[in-house]
Amino acid sequence: ADIGSHTGWTAAHIADAAGRVDCIDPMFRVDEFHERFCANTARWGERIDEATCETSAEWGARHGRQCAMYDGIVIDGDHNSPCPLQDAMTAERLIRPDGIVLFHDAMGQPVIDGVNSLMSHGFRSRMYFTPHMVACCWRPEGSFVPPDHKPDQMVHWGGVRAMMPGYDFARMA
Repeated sequence: ADIGSHTGWTAAHIADAAGRVDCIDPMFRVDEFHERFCANTARWGERIDEATCETSAEWGARHGRQCAMYDGIVIDGDHNSPCPLQDAMTAERLIRPDGIVLFHDAMGQPVIDGVNSLMSHGFRSRMYFTPHMVACCWRPEGSFVPPDHKPDQMVHWGGVRAMMPGYDFARMA
């Protein structure tokens, strides 16, 4: 699933790799965003099972008590508090035991709050030092092994770490 599908590029990559994807973004209510999403994902249209204009909380509530539905969920929705935390709570319930949750733009404190919430519920986390920072969270009892990542050595990443005081890098896996 892709929470915060916006213009569809992440959804297109998920569909290309995984075969199927559900897309969640309240911005789909705006015709221009929905049209751009449809244009960007047209090639993968049959692989997009759902494109809903709900928030993740609405989408999660609609799924009721269903759980363990997804192999992975990408969170790149509203980055303002408490939305990333709500997205994380929805994702935690809807991923399979060996599923993963990826957070895009994992530098801001509200997104870190979502990561920390999963970690407080037993998830492990690895931060990938990319231009937008990506946090990968998974349950240790699953079979998932996060890929290694070598950050760009031309970037001084210590400054980025200093901008993320809410993330406990000592707990990184």
